[in-house]
Amino acid sequence: MYSPSLNLSKTFSSLSNLETLRLRGYVFKELRQGNLDPLLSLRNLTVLDLGTNFIKVAKLSLFKEFPALKFIDLSVNKISPSSDESNFYGFCSNPRISVEQYNRQVLQEMHYFRYDVYARSCRSKDKEAASYQSSVKEECLQYGETLDLSRNNIFFINPSDFRGLSSLRCLNLSDNAISQTLNGSEFRHLSGLKYLDFSNNRIDLLYSTAFKELNFLEILDLSNNKHYFMAEGVTQVLSFMKNLAYLKKLMMNENQISTSIDTGMESQSLQILEFRGNRLDVLWRDGNARYLSFFKNLTNLEHLDIS
Repeated sequence: MYSPSLNLSKTFSSLSNLETLRLRGYVFKELRQGNLDPLLSLRNLTVLDLGTNFIKVAKLSLFKEFPALKFIDLSVNKISPSSDESNFYGFCSNPRISVEQYNRQVLQEMHYFRYDVYARSCRSKDKEAASYQSSVKEECLQYGETLDLSRNNIFFINPSDFRGLSSLRCLNLSDNAISQTLNGSEFRHLSGLKYLDFSNNRIDLLYSTAFKELNFLEILDLSNNKHYFMAEGVTQVLSFMKNLAYLKKLMMNENQISTSIDTGMESQSLQILEFRGNRLDVLWRDGNARYLSFFKNLTNLEHLDIS
């Protein structure tokens, strides 16, 4: 039977010089208030890795109690957004699911792992490298406190799930199949965010107010979000950029962009635009002058990649 929550020994509190703690592959359902209490006194702990544990419920606000954490890794779990009726739980899939039901589901999913005969090592079926490889870019980590929620089940953003995390500077939400139409309210509790990785999702840019609550955002990665850009009859808005006064770098690679409500992009702050893998051949086709000035209003642009 797999534990419903993480149970850490109180002796962890004696590891006063500990800087990095990785607890991957333990397999537990919930991360609740109090589960990490033995670590709160560790003033040198800067990296906490809880990836690949099949976590379904995670109360993210508990991390604000740590005095020195810089990198929190919750990648490759089963974390889902909370519903309005279960905000108490934070990120969750279904807080009412029984432990027995959860254990059966975990048993079905445990084929991901392959253990050696002495149970001394754990490797994935794809024979991943033994050394730890973070999906967070170094450029992101340099901004400060970082949270990695990549490769979970966060299919939409519930603002209340991020309450109490205003100190975050970098957030990785890549590979979550987020299909949401963002309106500028979803990240309101992350007012200090500088870097947002939203790649490999299914963003729907219907509103020009998308991301406007991120007043200090400098780097935004929207690469590999082609689902709605390719959908027939669905037109996307790119004018959200002009609301981001501090945006320096925008990545929109591999989106197959071939049309837009806006005739071009507009920003007075953007310095770097990565726009690889889009359909400029369609935007600029013979006889269509609508998008000929597509990049003209990026007045501060220094680097443009349209390979």
